[in-house]
Amino acid sequence: MELHELFATIEHCEVALHNATEAGDDERAADATTIMGEAMERLEALFSTELPDKLEALLAFTDESKAQQDVAKAKAAEWRDIAGRRASRIERLQRMAMDLIDAHGGPVDMAGGRRAHIRERRSEVVEVDDVDVLAGGYVRLTKAANKAAIKAAIKAGQTVPGARLVESVSRSVGVRDR
Repeated sequence: MELHELFATIEHCEVALHNATEAGDDERAADATTIMGEAMERLEALFSTELPDKLEALLAFTDESKAQQDVAKAKAAEWRDIAGRRASRIERLQRMAMDLIDAHGGPVDMAGGRRAHIRERRSEVVEVDDVDVLAGGYVRLTKAANKAAIKAAIKAGQTVPGARLVESVSRSVGVRDR
């Protein structure tokens, strides 16, 4: 099996595993996990070659995976947008249906022996007019450090009790032409 086929198998198994998990199909999820594990083992076996070849293969897979991740993120954002628009449309359609039922004066008999009616559920919701006048037991406060201000103060030479500036190192693999 060629490197590209292994990558495709791994990608396919990731999607199959996700779909099986979403559907609650433990058997299909286990199958996808097994096949993906076998493909990963074959991939590792291919890396018994020289170091530059190993890096080339790994970085090619990394680039392909990053591109697919970008596509998945874009699709996720698109589907969130679609879901939001559909929720708004459903709400408008429900209001229109309620207006029709109200205009009719009550339940409406429809084809097939069905009857449209308005259901009402009562619930209690707290509305707060002024959070500043509530007693302490009725208020939750969330504390969060203003890290940008702390960093600026420390860089300016100030001491900020309870905070310090720590250098972190982020590492990644880069490739460029010689």
